[in-house]
Amino acid sequence: MNSPVIHNELLRSLSLQDYAAICPFLERVSLKANRVLHHARTPMDYVYFPEDGLVSVLAEVGDGNLIEVWLVGREGMVGTPAILGVTVSRHRRIVHLGGPALRLRVEDLVNAMNDRPSLRARFLQYAHYVLLQTSQIGACNAKHPVEQRLARWILMAADRSAADRLPLTQQTLARMIGVRRATVTRCIAAFDRGGLITTARGSLQVVSRPSLESVACPCYGIMRNQYFQLMGGSRHGGVPYDTGVIRAHEHLVTRAAPGTKQADRESTRSRQPFSD
Repeated sequence: MNSPVIHNELLRSLSLQDYAAICPFLERVSLKANRVLHHARTPMDYVYFPEDGLVSVLAEVGDGNLIEVWLVGREGMVGTPAILGVTVSRHRRIVHLGGPALRLRVEDLVNAMNDRPSLRARFLQYAHYVLLQTSQIGACNAKHPVEQRLARWILMAADRSAADRLPLTQQTLARMIGVRRATVTRCIAAFDRGGLITTARGSLQVVSRPSLESVACPCYGIMRNQYFQLMGGSRHGGVPYDTGVIRAHEHLVTRAAPGTKQADRESTRSRQPFSD
């Protein structure tokens, strides 16, 4: 990777030594909206670390319908099963809002985790966080009314994209939370009248975050606290979703020393042409 500046929170939470182990293999890419990163029942070649934008993880529910079960932004990683040694995706992962990202070949992720137990431990901690969050979303969908779930989803999207204006249509929102568009239209109109958001064609903007949080179900606070407790103890101070960046020390992001396993892999990689 040419530039050591990173904006992804999971990468920023790594120790400099662990980050240095994967930095030579990270590639900057631009993720376009509606691009499918992983197809269901298909091997995953890369994992992705979004720096902006949103990626939806979609599960099949029969008759060709898909429901969102997870939302990934700059706080995390797309392709969590690879951490657990599962390389065939069981879900579709599609770019919801485009933006820059860093990607890493699955084989390089696995090799780095094998070389560095501390790196494996950190990524397993993130996988645990994802399991907690998806179970919380399942409980939320079963227990809470649409208005609360929609407010929670908007807040999560704003957190993960670091933006208060979200280019989202009501049809997209309906698909994401698994309800009829007319239901979403009614909720959005109520939020607009209450001064929580403003809407324009194909987008919405959060106007009063405290008011939106008061409407959201308790799951939003629970999920934020889970992130802070599990992932917040990083070297940037433990504040999730902040806007700062770090620069890795130059001597830690250079090529590995000759004779090491990492150097052997880098040498092999440098002789292989890359095509996207």
